[in-house]
Amino acid sequence: MNMSRARGSMPINIFHYAFNEYAPIFEEVIDAMRSSFCRLGVPHRYSVNTYDHHAYNILVGHVAFMKKGAFPPHLLAKTAVFQLESLTAGGILEMNPDYLEILRRAHMVWDYSPTNVAVLKSLGLSNVVHVPVGHDPVLERIPDLPRKEIDVLFYGNMTERRQILLDALSGAGLKVERRMGLFGPNRDNHIANAKAVINIHQLEGQVMEQVRLSYLLTNHRFVISEESSDAPYDGGIVTAPYDQLVEACLRHLRPYDKSECDRIADRGQSIIREIPFWRGVRDALLASGHFPFLELESLAKAP
Repeated sequence: MNMSRARGSMPINIFHYAFNEYAPIFEEVIDAMRSSFCRLGVPHRYSVNTYDHHAYNILVGHVAFMKKGAFPPHLLAKTAVFQLESLTAGGILEMNPDYLEILRRAHMVWDYSPTNVAVLKSLGLSNVVHVPVGHDPVLERIPDLPRKEIDVLFYGNMTERRQILLDALSGAGLKVERRMGLFGPNRDNHIANAKAVINIHQLEGQVMEQVRLSYLLTNHRFVISEESSDAPYDGGIVTAPYDQLVEACLRHLRPYDKSECDRIADRGQSIIREIPFWRGVRDALLASGHFPFLELESLAKAP
């Protein structure tokens, strides 16, 4: 990780911590952040694994795998961490205790989930602000194919509970596509060719995977998801308990009820469009009080 002074420094540096080959999973969030900063007129730059000493750094990516020694405390004091992991029991905070220490030392923590915000505050963090991963026009880019060859698409890390469910869907006669390491245009092509995209929690009891689902809803996709204690897209996706997901898929796909699936996708897109990404970004910047070099009062008047 490069801690040197970056050239062409700007007031905000989007610091993408790229830990492994799965770094592209954060590209849509980063694209929406950059679009939001442009809309708000906030100067910014994007870097990979490079800290900008002349900027306020927003750290996004596989931050949960960092060790606390990777960031000296005086650098974290000028850094916001965009926390994009599920923080429910048995998750990343238990697997990497250093991550919580990084969040404690950061100037601010941006978090997409009210449930996560409550968890962090219960652990004594007062530097947390809710930034929903919402809609941005720059993310509307998946074509709508008239004929779809895949019944159910799953993309993401393959775990035993996911494998069991996907095997059950295949056993029920559905054409199931399962992919790991699927990013960018290749992933979008698979999404465009699927009647439904299924979302299955990696661990039982996780909060809703808003990073994944917000992108699908933005692009008018029909989503069937394992239910969660939080329900940010009520009516815009089909939800069911883990043991009823096969039944939910069959109900909509055998036979394929395209008009009903389109109706739900319409509702989902309407819901996500009511959550503009830039608004949460603006509110987080205003809450930071850490921008003597920006006229942040003007942001409060942004559309």
